[in-house]
Amino acid sequence: TAEDFWKIEDVLTGIDRALQRNDSVAELSAEFHVMVAAATHNAVLTKLVTSFHHLMSRAGQLLESRGGDVQQFKLHELQSHRLLYEIIRQRDPQRSRDAMIEHIEQTEAVILEAFRAVDAVDSAPEGQM
Repeated sequence: TAEDFWKIEDVLTGIDRALQRNDSVAELSAEFHVMVAAATHNAVLTKLVTSFHHLMSRAGQLLESRGGDVQQFKLHELQSHRLLYEIIRQRDPQRSRDAMIEHIEQTEAVILEAFRAVDAVDSAPEGQM
């Protein structure tokens, strides 16, 4: 519904503002997924995605704290969520599903890379960091 789209747009605006202030976007990025799930009006999907909200937010915080180009990561978060939103607004279920799967796969790869980097630092012999 139009109201669902407004709620998603509000989250995207929040991500944009957080990026401009150099604040964390982790919580808002997770909230984006909750709002998209809620927009489906599927109670089971909404509960499922909501149950992962904290985990998604913590993963985002990890990615923001890992070093590297954090601003670039945050900008990517905004751009990828805007792209998903634009595809969803077209009301093409298959294209929306495909875009969400691609987004999840890309995010999974980034999270796994961050975990591997943390593991490498943690398992390095003392004095070799």
